[in-house]
Amino acid sequence: MIRIGTIGVHLPVLTSQSSLSVMPDGTPGLPPTWKLQDAKARFSELVRAARAHGPQTVTVHGRDAVVVLSAEEYARLTPRVALSPPLHPSGRPMTLLEVMQACPDPDFEFDFPSVPVVHREPEF
Repeated sequence: MIRIGTIGVHLPVLTSQSSLSVMPDGTPGLPPTWKLQDAKARFSELVRAARAHGPQTVTVHGRDAVVVLSAEEYARLTPRVALSPPLHPSGRPMTLLEVMQACPDPDFEFDFPSVPVVHREPEF
């Protein structure tokens, strides 16, 4: 790795099986690398670089530790599963009791626990 100021740049070793990513300026290479103390001191710049130029690697003691990437890139890489409550045939969300009653297991039973209620006569 070659250090240019406080930002280091990986220079990959090419083999017949290696593939390089293409940087935003069209040149082949790997994401820029930041030392942890530089990333902390220049966090705003790190975020801007991740948004403008793609993932940024942060190292701790010379070893890759984390990669900072834009929210758009993260959303592209991670599948989003929208969790929505099961719907009643009428279209409204089902209650917990209705979900339990709709359980396909024929042996499933749900008994509401009884709660002792103490009745007292009001004093007038």
